[in-house]
Parts: sequence; C-alpha cells; structure tokens
Amino acid sequence: MLLDVDLLLKLHCHRFNMTQNRAKWTTRYEKGLVEILTEYNLSHYRGQNGWTTEGWNQVVKELNNLYPEARFTKDQVQDKEAQLKKHYKNIKSIVNRSGISWNGVACVINTTPEKWEEIIAEDSKLKMYEGKKFPLV
Repeated sequence: MLLDVDLLLKLHCHRFNMTQNRAKWTTRYEKGLVEILTEYNLSHYRGQNGWTTEGWNQVVKELNNLYPEARFTKDQVQDKEAQLKKHYKNIKSIVNRSGISWNGVACVINTTPEKWEEIIAEDSKLKMYEGKKFPLV
C-alpha cells in the first residue's frame, strides 16, 4: 500500500511541475514581448539562426522586469516567440493571396466566405484564422 501512495505522490508532483512550467500569456504580455523583441532585434543579439543566448537572456530579463508577476522562463518566451512567428507567417500567406486583404483597423483578414472555403480546403489548419482578430500583426 505504501508503494501506491508513493507512486500517486510522484505522479501528483510531476503533474504539478508540468503545470507550473506553462505560462499564462495575456494579450498584454504578448504585446510586451513583441515590443521587446523589436527593441532587441539588433545584430549583437542575433546569430545566423536567430537570437543568441545573450539576446534571449536580455529579452526574458526585460519581459520579467516589465511584468514581474508573470515570472517567465527562457523556454516559455522562446515557445511564445515561435508561436507568434508561426501565426504571423500563416496570416501573411493568407493575405498574399488574390482577393484577400488585411484590415489594419479591425486587425482581421478581409475576404469572402468562398475564399475562406478555398483556403481551408488547401490547409485545414488555417481555419483558426477565419474571423479572428490579430492585434499584434
């Protein structure tokens, strides 16, 4: 019986640690991250394949100074940057198509339902962008 309790305790602690590693990103935090990334987008913080370790450390430090309650880790910030970059590339690929435009005031993709059907038929993952606002683009 003691073994079962130990196993349950380990599983609970493991699950707790996993949820602790998950960041709670708000639009405010995302906007702050984009502003910091833009500010630090200098050659000495960038390498051939992206941000240098020093660059990432500075970005995380600055973000945590701006939002100390969030306590972001480097991994969390790197994951969010990759997510934001993926969304940006997908939106850009949609907007570059014929008959589609970007509404900068409303921060949405302008197109017809028929065009959305074409886009989604080509790539069903792009359905998530239909009718959704993207204030950071």
